[in-house]
Amino acid sequence: MFHDATIKDLTMNVSLLENEKAKAEAERDELKKRLEKLIEVNEEIKSVVNDHAEG
Repeated sequence: MFHDATIKDLTMNVSLLENEKAKAEAERDELKKRLEKLIEVNEEIKSVVNDHAEG
């Protein structure tokens, strides 16, 4: 009986951790996309500034 309760608790904890991991991975993926977009925009801005400085 003791082991059944312990296993149930551990299984529940694993489930919660897996859900948190999935949320963290989704958030990480979204942040990566935003970062890539910001890097892209930064490169465009640098290009415009350099063109303006040369012209």
